[in-house]
Amino acid sequence: AQNAEGSCETTVTATAQDQPEPPEPPGQPATETATVTTTAGDGSGNAVFGVDLSMVTSSKTWGGEETTEWTLIVENTGQQQATVNLALEEDNSASGCADPDGLSPQLSETSVTLDSEESTEVLVSLDVTNEQEADKYCWEITGTVTGDPTGNTSDTQTFDITVPVLKECSLSLSKTSINVEPDGEGTLTATFTNEGNSDWTIRADAAGPKSSWVSFVGGSSGLLPYDGAGTKAFNLKVNPDDSVNAGDEQTVYIQGKDGNQVKCNAELAITVGQSFGATISMTSSQLNNIEPGTSATTSVTVENTGNGVDTFRITPSSVPSGWTVELEETLVTLDSKHTPDRKETVDVTVTLPDDALATEVVTIDLSVAPNSGGEAYDDVTLSVSVAEVHGFEADSTALTQTGKNGNEVKFPFEVENTGNVEDNFRLSVIQQTASPSWSYFFEDEAGNRFTEVSVDARETNQLFFVATVSDSDEYSTFTVRITNKGDNSNVDEDGDGIPDNQRELRFTAFLTTRDYAMDVRLEEGGLDGRTGELILAPGDEEDVGLWIRNMGNGDDTAVLELTGLNGIATRTVFNKGLPLASNNEINVPFGYGIWDENNSSFVIDASGAPYIKSTKDAMEEEMLFTLNLSQGYQARPYELYLQLKVEVNEATLTGEGGNLYIVVTSKSNAANRTGQATVSLSVQKFFDLDIVEPESTSFDLTYPESRSFTIQIRNDGNVETETEIFSSENLRGWKIELEDPQDDCETVTLSSLLCTIEKGEILNITVEIKPPYGAELSDTFDFTISAQPEEIGVIGRVNQQFEVTGNLEEGLFGLADDTTLTLFAGGFLLLVGLVFILGRRN
Repeated sequence: AQNAEGSCETTVTATAQDQPEPPEPPGQPATETATVTTTAGDGSGNAVFGVDLSMVTSSKTWGGEETTEWTLIVENTGQQQATVNLALEEDNSASGCADPDGLSPQLSETSVTLDSEESTEVLVSLDVTNEQEADKYCWEITGTVTGDPTGNTSDTQTFDITVPVLKECSLSLSKTSINVEPDGEGTLTATFTNEGNSDWTIRADAAGPKSSWVSFVGGSSGLLPYDGAGTKAFNLKVNPDDSVNAGDEQTVYIQGKDGNQVKCNAELAITVGQSFGATISMTSSQLNNIEPGTSATTSVTVENTGNGVDTFRITPSSVPSGWTVELEETLVTLDSKHTPDRKETVDVTVTLPDDALATEVVTIDLSVAPNSGGEAYDDVTLSVSVAEVHGFEADSTALTQTGKNGNEVKFPFEVENTGNVEDNFRLSVIQQTASPSWSYFFEDEAGNRFTEVSVDARETNQLFFVATVSDSDEYSTFTVRITNKGDNSNVDEDGDGIPDNQRELRFTAFLTTRDYAMDVRLEEGGLDGRTGELILAPGDEEDVGLWIRNMGNGDDTAVLELTGLNGIATRTVFNKGLPLASNNEINVPFGYGIWDENNSSFVIDASGAPYIKSTKDAMEEEMLFTLNLSQGYQARPYELYLQLKVEVNEATLTGEGGNLYIVVTSKSNAANRTGQATVSLSVQKFFDLDIVEPESTSFDLTYPESRSFTIQIRNDGNVETETEIFSSENLRGWKIELEDPQDDCETVTLSSLLCTIEKGEILNITVEIKPPYGAELSDTFDFTISAQPEEIGVIGRVNQQFEVTGNLEEGLFGLADDTTLTLFAGGFLLLVGLVFILGRRN
């Protein structure tokens, strides 16, 4: 500076361009202007002293660097060497400048010594952190020449730094990894910390291929405050699907954004659990026209719809009896639905029974379920229809019948439909031997005439061929043709000369002068012997007595027909302990026998045959004069005794029942069906206990002795009965104890037993009565013994009342032998003795 008066301003303009190390690109050119005011005699200098401070760049914007530097140029403008002291202070008064607070620039040197016209550079450095609040901060440097006696030689230089708004953050997650089941839910918290220098609005977001699994609860944006590590927390939900395999780990990035710019992020590892499910499909949902007794196969495909390896069970629904369903595999293990091995095909084979009906359409539900159990995931329905099979048989138990002129004779025969579909049968007579022809017709059991009849599959119809006997010939043989109209096959595979869809029966009717008829009555069949009644439990049986009488006029064969109770009970006829032949035929003599009134049976000879005479007079003569039988015997029409055993099936339900119809005809005249009886069967458990009337119900005992007696309990019901036997309550010290002498009962308490009593059995129970301990007075104790079926309880209870009287033992003078009376008697005797002795002495 030159010697001058007043002041002057010096303006300096500088242009600079950053030249970084390659390959970094060069910076943009920057221009800075500074104006220095120098006042004569006031710090700018004079002829001897002078100083000048300047900066090429005095204003800077902080770019995030740790240290920001300015270069201060100090020039000695005086005429001699001088030392310049440098001082730095805040310039808060400058326009737009804020209080620097904690910011403190540092000078590389606070004092420089310079020769005249010499200059030097002093570095000004400032450390700025992210926590620094955004604003403009200003300082002023004053350089003062120390050797100036006036002390007025100085210069100043201002500089400033602008800290821009920094939007920075850091992120921490309450969980960095999480395991969640598909369609389940997991929760965590994302906490953002403000690493910038001002409040700013942060937006939380999720990124990554599975970012849709993450959602924010209660909003995803908010103000991130700047108050010294200010924070903002967001709640997150994790809801994964099963679009990846079970156990796979997926990374989702939780981000903090300023607008769309990511400022911070953290990784969340999501491990997906396993989903479960399966579908089942079928190549064909129908198997049609399957022959009975054969099999057909289809297949089902099971597909895993879960995201992990799983094992599934294939289960068919129940099928009718005789049908079977076989699976190639019942368990299949399949890979995840995201793999090619997610499905498997399994063969399903359905086997039909030989008696499958064509009317049956069986539906089979095939379901797929977890092997561990639980509800089925899916199911399909397979429909199976049965092919029609035609076949029948015709048979008769009476191919010959006899009758008088003008009488009708009946030939019973059966048409059995062995096919699996209802068929219609045509009946006709294709030939008869009598000439002129005898009249005839067909009828059913109800007497309805027909030429065609329908028979259900697997059923048998009882039919009759009826011919009217004529005296034009001694007999006539009828050839009856039965044709299955539903079977169009005319082949003759058995070679009998008759197409297989037809059958023939030959009936012969003979002209006779004899009568043929049979009758039947029940041993316990009411006044007319025609109706009986049975009440049996499931599995129970009972015999029904039958008396068969030959109502004709000569020896004959009886045929028994039993119908009804199918599926409920079995029926078997016995003669002298042996079952009848399968045709239920038996010879019945005609005439009179000898009735033994004492044994209610007919008298038989040494061979076991009954004595028979054709007339009553002849029988009475034989009885009186030959056999010498009179008192308790009488001649009466002979009847054959048979036993019909009715046995209820174990599986028959209580409440079921029905009628058993018994028809007895002559083998030679099936047309006469007047011999009929009916037995009604009701299936039910019948509980009936009875306490047999005891010889005595009143007992006496002498203290302290006990008393025992026996009661009998009889099971008059029709089933084995679990029976509770117990006494009434013990009172006044009396005790009742029950005991089973056979030790077959369970002792519940001393006065209570649980016993099993067979049907018709009598059970003996010992009752012991114990008197009160130390009893001193006579007492009568009433008590009850009860028995009841455990199954129905008090409804079936029976009671028997008893009484027992306890007495004191008789003592001297007829007084009771208690301690008081005994002492009294002893004292009395002693007194009498003393009086006697004293009297003798006197």
